[in-house]
Amino acid sequence: MGSDLRRSLPMAICLAAVLSVAPLVGGCPTGDGEGEVVGVFFLLGCDDAFDYGSVDAPVRYDMEANFFVGEPIVDELESHPTNRLDIRIQRGGNNIEDVDSLYFQIADVRQVAESFSATGYSGTSVGYGENVRALLSLFVTCPTFFGSLVATVDASAPACPDLDPVQRDELCDSLDYNSPLDPVATLGPFAPGSSCLIFCRFGSARRGEQVRPDFSINFGDVVQGLFYLTLVEQRLLESGQEICDDGRDNDGDGVADETDCTDSAAGGWLMGKFNFEVRRGQVAQEFP
Repeated sequence: MGSDLRRSLPMAICLAAVLSVAPLVGGCPTGDGEGEVVGVFFLLGCDDAFDYGSVDAPVRYDMEANFFVGEPIVDELESHPTNRLDIRIQRGGNNIEDVDSLYFQIADVRQVAESFSATGYSGTSVGYGENVRALLSLFVTCPTFFGSLVATVDASAPACPDLDPVQRDELCDSLDYNSPLDPVATLGPFAPGSSCLIFCRFGSARRGEQVRPDFSINFGDVVQGLFYLTLVEQRLLESGQEICDDGRDNDGDGVADETDCTDSAAGGWLMGKFNFEVRRGQVAQEFP
């Protein structure tokens, strides 16, 4: 994986979903769908006189998401071509430098489909170096914070909940994608510190059915899911430094919160849900 998630991605056509109707924004059809993105985090240095919360007092956040897009990609650079999927959630259809946006990158959709189809599936871990990664950029909320918040998996704690098949299906069947979420409440069944995406529908993948070697997410496929992400500052995560007072072993040496550490300028958690159909849009638009 590249060191910078945003730099590693190509120009992509705008892909809209077809679950609701919304006006054109920024020259691109709004990516219609259902969902919520809320959280609690802090960002220091938003401008010369403003911080978004603090380490000791993070602030509630609601993206008011109404734009859901996905891009199926075939990665031809490897010896065996891999089908990828990029998902972007934001408010309005403006380019990424003009909005807050949450971005998921699935490096190999077949791997996710195989896990999803298994009887014991209870979620997909999301983190730096994982098959599924997530990045939150906040160009509106904190325009001069040029870094990003990324999801991270803590090796000392489960990334996903332990659900049996009945619990998993009941959770997905009862999910209302339009109901508001409270950013300070727990999103069952996730525990604090989780970094997980539970897919309720993933294209043509079905429970208990074998996944084809060439599985892909295609235009017209429906993708549904809910997530809880523990967020850290991308710059510090990539550096491998210990982050002060976050209760996690960031540098992987088995000890959390060592005295030799670096203060973070951003951190917190994010949770939400999405439900959309992948459909080709009409106008070119850059992904992160």
